Amino acid sequence: MVELAVLLTIGYLGGCFGHLAWLFLSSVLVLFGAPIYLVGQMGIASPFLLICLTLMAIATIQSGSLTGLLKARTEAE
Repeated sequence: MVELAVLLTIGYLGGCFGHLAWLFLSSVLVLFGAPIYLVGQMGIASPFLLICLTLMAIATIQSGSLTGLLKARTEAE
């Protein structure tokens, strides 16, 4: 749970800068970083579980990024 909260916060803070490229960059970073973390730190060996948790991590950072982008856009108006 702490990992998801960290991803949500990082996504939100990145989204607050208002750059649309952050959405794609953060997804690529999580796509490559999450499996390494899940296997190395948490010891997950199941490919199905690894794929599901990686997709959940990507969705979490994307929702944080979209929230940050929307907040930045509404403050600008």
